[in-house]
Amino acid sequence: MGKVSPKKIEDLIKKGRLVPVIKSDSDGKHFLIGYKRKSTSRKHKDTFMLPEPEEIQVPNFSKK
Repeated sequence: MGKVSPKKIEDLIKKGRLVPVIKSDSDGKHFLIGYKRKSTSRKHKDTFMLPEPEEIQVPNFSKK
């Protein structure tokens, strides 16, 4: 696949064609490391990794 511009990646995210790739570390922190195509996509092997992982806040859904 050729190079994809950041604008094109942003458009694919807005359309819901890409899903985030999230990784957790041992401290319980979560990081966004990139995006990939949905498993139902015919181009399912495309992945777009960020230059540096971004820490994200994941809500805590605990039962009371």
